[in-house]
Amino acid sequence: VQYRCPEWITKHVHQEAELGQLLSMYRGLGCEFEVNKHNGHSDVRLRCPEWMEMEVVNHDAALAWQKYLQKLGFEAKHEH
Repeated sequence: VQYRCPEWITKHVHQEAELGQLLSMYRGLGCEFEVNKHNGHSDVRLRCPEWMEMEVVNHDAALAWQKYLQKLGFEAKHEH
């Protein structure tokens, strides 16, 4: 699966546990991110300007990751 997020996007996170999960995932994907905590929530700015690639076990996993990354605001694609 290939993915990128060339422009900065912001996610508003209200749960500390969700924040930790998102930051772990963004780190694993190789994204740049900044966290600003205020007014009882966190704003997470992120981008991943260069095309990155992850290996997955099969076509179904590739489709699942592609859809998930697109839902998060990434450009994502895969090839057979």
